[in-house]
Amino acid sequence: MTAMYTLTHSRARTPGQYWETDPKTGQPLNIPCQGTNEHMHASVRIRKGIPGRGLDNHGIYNPPSLDGWTCTGVANEKVQWLLPGHDKKTMDEDELHELEVELMKFISPDIHKNLWKIQGTATPAAQT
Repeated sequence: MTAMYTLTHSRARTPGQYWETDPKTGQPLNIPCQGTNEHMHASVRIRKGIPGRGLDNHGIYNPPSLDGWTCTGVANEKVQWLLPGHDKKTMDEDELHELEVELMKFISPDIHKNLWKIQGTATPAAQT
């Protein structure tokens, strides 16, 4: 974890794994949150599939919050992420906006060219 996380007492995100909270006690209930409107960004798939650099440019990109998540549907450009063992939790990949696509073409033409071939496969344990 970075110094900022330590200073702010932040925790690693857990996409798709949030629980409702009892408003009186502040304690989590055993009820998964519904309708959170969470999406995985395409940059996650790209960084896992290339693989990209890790936090603060150390090692490879393999955040603990994404352990177990895999993606499907890349070939038909309708990517969905799956977390097995959590009632087959799924999360759609967010659609890229026109500006994001234009920036990708300019900054990383090879990635843009291969965008719909890059699989967000599991990466080995993060290296520091």
